[in-house]
Amino acid sequence: MPTSSRPSTRKPNHPRNANNGTVFIAPAAITLVASAWGVDGLVVNVAFFSGTNKLTSSTNAPYQFIWSNVPAGVYSLFARATDNLGATNDSSLLIITNKQPGFVKLDSPQNTNGYFSLLIQGEAG
Repeated sequence: MPTSSRPSTRKPNHPRNANNGTVFIAPAAITLVASAWGVDGLVVNVAFFSGTNKLTSSTNAPYQFIWSNVPAGVYSLFARATDNLGATNDSSLLIITNKQPGFVKLDSPQNTNGYFSLLIQGEAG
């Protein structure tokens, strides 16, 4: 009989139906949610990671975390479940992009015979 096993996990997601390639606008608040269960042990901890950076961990289901003020960038997110026997398992990666917001430049309105003209220039973020 094995002394430990790997708990099963599902990838974190936001919103509940987010997929790889989801795009947010910085500074974002991103909700990460994971489901985890043990094969022959009890899940005692689920940690959320961005690359090698541990964001937080949760000891109670539902395993979730709101990652606030996320700066612009591309992030590889995953959850790591640990069971009471010390076994761990990582979810699949969820890759998201957090973009800088676009900008709008307003030039001074010009008065032409009682009418104002306004030039609006924009750039996609």
